[in-house]
Amino acid sequence: MEIADLTPLESRIRHTFALGEPVDARQEHGAPNRPDDQHHPNTPGPPVRATVLRGLLLSRPAEEGEIPALRLTGATVTGQLDLAFAEIPYPLRFADCDFEHAPDLRGARLRQLDLHASRLPALTATGLRVEGDLLLADCRVSGPLRLGHARVEGNISAPRLVAHGEVILEAAQIACALDLEDALLHNPGGLALNAPSLSLGTILNAGGLNADGRVRLTGTRAGGWISFIEARLHNPGGGALGISSCEARQLSLRNAEPIKGDAHYGARTGGHPALPGVAESG
Repeated sequence: MEIADLTPLESRIRHTFALGEPVDARQEHGAPNRPDDQHHPNTPGPPVRATVLRGLLLSRPAEEGEIPALRLTGATVTGQLDLAFAEIPYPLRFADCDFEHAPDLRGARLRQLDLHASRLPALTATGLRVEGDLLLADCRVSGPLRLGHARVEGNISAPRLVAHGEVILEAAQIACALDLEDALLHNPGGLALNAPSLSLGTILNAGGLNADGRVRLTGTRAGGWISFIEARLHNPGGGALGISSCEARQLSLRNAEPIKGDAHYGARTGGHPALPGVAESG
């Protein structure tokens, strides 16, 4: 794509990408900042075409002595960001951005991905590989979040994630931790968290998790502990928690609300059966 085809904002992103510098689309292009009441959907940022971003990420910028990175805040990504099976050796950050269509990251290999406080209709990332962290803090996803068979060499950090659809982590491998503290997973009558055979190097922190729908962790293995401290697991009339064949050093549901729905647990903690007394109700 020729430079003449780019909008002023896209030209700015092109320049800063090669230098690894951040771009705040609202501040630099006269759009209002999003109010402090986070996740207000009524003030989308200036548009940036997904095809332009894809072209940049698949290019080889030549700025001697600089490390490229895409660090974009407050933009609306129009069209679909299609990076399926791409290899992107640069950090990617989309902070407080709106995505018009679900990004396609199937089989992609990334250095790092940060979607902090962004809003997506869905995320398709089956088989994704991330060399560092996958950051989804304060992110809002209005459809399925597909991370089955993903491999993350760092953490998946998703505190306060809001997902209105199934969160799929089937057979995913996370070298460090999965953080779902205070997340809201809303898929009533279906699977809220579908993570059978999940592998964790350290911990699964689901403290304060609010799940409407089934949490399925059958066969999950954690090198540290699994915590549902102060969690709310709610799927009346169906399975609410399935942790059969889990392995972890410790399983805790301390101060969690009584589970609404069936609970199936046969986890092993520290080589011993899971702690008794897990709240269960039909």
